[in-house]
Amino acid sequence: MPAGGDDVRVIHGCMSGTSCDGIDAAAVAIEGHGWSMRAHFLAGASLPYDDAMPGLAARVRAALRQEPTTAGNLAQLGHDLALAHMQVLRELGRTSTAPMAIAMHGQTLYHAPPVSLQLCSPWPVAQAMGVPVPAAWAS
Repeated sequence: MPAGGDDVRVIHGCMSGTSCDGIDAAAVAIEGHGWSMRAHFLAGASLPYDDAMPGLAARVRAALRQEPTTAGNLAQLGHDLALAHMQVLRELGRTSTAPMAIAMHGQTLYHAPPVSLQLCSPWPVAQAMGVPVPAAWAS
């Protein structure tokens, strides 16, 4: 466990995988800088997609299979994934220190290195949680 002080940053992070079953979140305290940096697990939370929003898992799987859709449907899916992320982050917040930032990977929809596409709208999460949400969704 970190000693505390100005050198410790608490970050909350979320991850969802190609299993499309839900979101896992972790709170981590990071202390130090450079090669002396150390991370300490503080708390975790998980939320199945369909507990967050009925039918969300099926919609994610359809996008993962690259079924025909519209840009509007993908945008709505990204927004709904953000709403699901907010639910698990609020749960995490009940057992952890407030973060200075939230890292979200987004739901992987396509992965053929070096090309990858993740989907989740960071803006609603940043607005609701009141902290920066650095995100990169495509490569």
